Amino acid sequence: MNTLHVKPIASLVLGLVMGLLVCAPGIASAYGEGTELLPSWEERAVHLFTDRLRVEPGADDPQFSDYSAVRPLVYNPDLNEAARFYADDMAANGCFPADHSSCDGTPFGERLDNFYAGQMIGENIALGSPTAEAVVVDGWLYSPPHRENMLSGQWLELGTGHGQADSGQRYWVQDFGSRGLVEEPITTSGIHWPLRTEPNDDVTFFLAVYDPDGDPTRAELVLDGDCVAMPLDRGVPHQGTYALTATTDEEGCVPYYFVLTRSDGAKVTYPTQGVFLLPTGEQDCPSWLEHRDSEECNPEDERPAFEAEGSGCGATDLEGGGPDSNVGDSTTYATCGTAGRVKAHVWLVLLVALQGLRRRRAARHAQGSTN
Repeated sequence: MNTLHVKPIASLVLGLVMGLLVCAPGIASAYGEGTELLPSWEERAVHLFTDRLRVEPGADDPQFSDYSAVRPLVYNPDLNEAARFYADDMAANGCFPADHSSCDGTPFGERLDNFYAGQMIGENIALGSPTAEAVVVDGWLYSPPHRENMLSGQWLELGTGHGQADSGQRYWVQDFGSRGLVEEPITTSGIHWPLRTEPNDDVTFFLAVYDPDGDPTRAELVLDGDCVAMPLDRGVPHQGTYALTATTDEEGCVPYYFVLTRSDGAKVTYPTQGVFLLPTGEQDCPSWLEHRDSEECNPEDERPAFEAEGSGCGATDLEGGGPDSNVGDSTTYATCGTAGRVKAHVWLVLLVALQGLRRRRAARHAQGSTN
């Protein structure tokens, strides 16, 4: 079931002004770091596996090869907060609404309004999948409306949520957004998989990349101070994922990060600062630390950024809300919901109107100065 939500015009103007301030050109910000709570490793993994699916939809199952490859999605902390809130809400209250309303009955669009001010929003939810990889490639991929959401080229941003009930039941959320202007990283997501491992077990490191300016010359993993080249995993070099399988022989929290060399020689690190930590054995590690001990493959170049436009999702009602029999009867998937905010051309009209107002004010000011 799809839901629709349109904001009042006053809110649209305010949202546009705030969006222009936040997304002003040339503002480069740190990317990939975490806070104490957001994102969790499970939420990072859902993001990576979503990106990995988007850059080559037919890689997991050839029946989806007709879908066009689309660019990876930018992490949005507001959508992450929204998705986590909903996952925790369902886990705590044991609800799983087919219409994507909150457990207290708050409509989908109203709930997202409290977190995110984008033009269009979409959401996938699932109950019972054991891992982030399973919910993406065994569940949502095989449900037509969820698949359309994940593989839509009109989404620009993503936030993911994971919650777990006292019974152990897992709840998963994807919240998609599309803003008119977004500041974008070149490396969009990265993760190790599986999330926990034992010493001497294989672990695979993934990095998702979207570089509109050309193919990168190389991608590298810096694992515990050692820099190793990563081969292309899926997609194409400028819109794809890179992967490398390695082993660690000690129990502990193993630091790692990624380095991408762009076609012009500029270096981009993921995360921008600090390191991720791979937990091996029984270690309980934070997901991200601010400090890097190693300077190898650790350039100080400023992260590049660019501006892009989004046109909204334009989703239509789709039948078949659940995945096929490959995930079993114990897993449940709600039909995906979309909520319309405002068409892209409306943002353009508002932007033109504001620019015209500024020009008229400037002209009157200049005229007053000469009188």
